Amino acid sequence: MKNDLRTFRKWLFGSALSAVLLAMGAGVAPAAVVTWQPVSTIAGDSDVNNTGTLVASYTFCLTYAGTINGVGFTVSLNNYVMASSWTLAGSGGNTLASSGPSAGQDLQIVDGVGSPSDPYQSLDFNYEVLLFSGVYPGNTSQMTFMLSGLTTDQDYLVEFWVNDSRLTGSTEFRSQTITSGSATSGVMDFNSTNSEGGLGQFVIGTFTADAASQAFVIDGIAAPETVAVAQLNAIQVRAIPEPGSLALLVVGGVAVLTLAKRFRLRA
Repeated sequence: MKNDLRTFRKWLFGSALSAVLLAMGAGVAPAAVVTWQPVSTIAGDSDVNNTGTLVASYTFCLTYAGTINGVGFTVSLNNYVMASSWTLAGSGGNTLASSGPSAGQDLQIVDGVGSPSDPYQSLDFNYEVLLFSGVYPGNTSQMTFMLSGLTTDQDYLVEFWVNDSRLTGSTEFRSQTITSGSATSGVMDFNSTNSEGGLGQFVIGTFTADAASQAFVIDGIAAPETVAVAQLNAIQVRAIPEPGSLALLVVGGVAVLTLAKRFRLRA
């Protein structure tokens, strides 16, 4: 019996230490590294992710924003301020005050990038409106979005849309990437079929915040038919619930207590 008790005490100490180390490891794991999903072509309401908890969702439509797949979008107008704790990297007016090539560049609205033709016209009305307008930097091919008010160690999902369903001989050939830290998304086409009514694309990235803010840099890609242009039609940010360090400790504690009870019964 003494041997059993001695064995249990050793196991108890080792298990408790493992639980603590596991919890500590969860708190210091590499963060702010964005994992990008494959770029997808716009297809319907289910494109709009509704997992977790909505933090912010904005469209650059000039007059109207609706609800898509249960997610309500807010019009971001004039000064492009997204919310009190979530902002485009701006300091007022139409100025994008960010670091890098886009510093101090004026943001402009591009309106009427929808189409009277399918497949754009086959979308739900609210989705059409979401994609009808966008924002771009007036005289540069790059712009930066800074998400602020983040909670450290919280997991987030961010979703970006770009669309231009017109057939102009140039805009339908535009494309771009989005970079955060060392991770860059796949190439996003403004018009996936390069035709009237063609649909753009969206991409989803997930990351664990390691600071109060996270920067996303949108880079336009030049093509023979068009200059490089960076554009965004809509964005949403969601908090994704994940077990935290406390939850890991609780689970480990339950296991320890359960086995302790078994040893007492055997005694």
